[in-house]
Amino acid sequence: MAPTPAPSASSPTRAACASSKLTRMATSFPPISSSGAATSTCYPSAVLAYDVSKAQQLRLSYSRRVQRPDQGELNPFTDRSDQLNLRTGNPLLLPEYIHALELGSQQFFGAAGSVTATAFYSLETQTIKGFRAVITDELTGNQVTNSTQLNLGDETNYRLELVSATTLTSFWKLNANASGFRRIIRGSAGPGTDINNSNMAFTARLNTTISPTKKLDFQASLNYRSPVVTAQGRRQTSFNTDLAAKQAVLKDRGALRCGWRIFSTPSASISMPTAPASMP
Repeated sequence: MAPTPAPSASSPTRAACASSKLTRMATSFPPISSSGAATSTCYPSAVLAYDVSKAQQLRLSYSRRVQRPDQGELNPFTDRSDQLNLRTGNPLLLPEYIHALELGSQQFFGAAGSVTATAFYSLETQTIKGFRAVITDELTGNQVTNSTQLNLGDETNYRLELVSATTLTSFWKLNANASGFRRIIRGSAGPGTDINNSNMAFTARLNTTISPTKKLDFQASLNYRSPVVTAQGRRQTSFNTDLAAKQAVLKDRGALRCGWRIFSTPSASISMPTAPASMP
């Protein structure tokens, strides 16, 4: 007697089984509230520009944007590469909504360059921030820290920025940028874990390009950022300097580039003024 053939991929039995598995997977997480559901939402943006003179322009802009969590932030599986410091995604993250308002003035100085002064305001609702807590590891029973992403509340930023672009000579250009901003993070990660952090921070950037020939460029840059608050602490001062070179080849249809980092502070230097929150 010939053996009974196995059901094909399209057979009713296998299809019903797959449907059952998908149903169980879909109901394994609590439903997302309507505020995070995919609905028809308007994201307007507008820009108004006014030429005060041939050498000066005023600009006013507003935009509303959405920033959705990426795959890594949503991944519910725990990274155990460090047994004492776990990392877990959050599949229940909601999108961030961002309101941004900007008022700027740009002054031109002919071939010498330009200077731009800008004031910014932004508000992020349902802001997504990293959050670290002390938990009991279900596998080992040990006290460990677990880092994840949460919709903690709102983040507000006020910023003043000054940008200058200058042509010093026919082969030497200089760009500079300086800003000061106030960041305010307010919200909650649950009962007894209110978030209320704010500070005034400053940034500065300097970039210079020297072109000894039409096909060769040398570039040097310096970047500085003062300490800035996070949800649970603050990022320490950041400073780095870089050098780079670019050579055009193949009749300007290609380029060879190389770069060197001369100095850099630790990129992940974060201070925690208090112990991480405790979670059951």
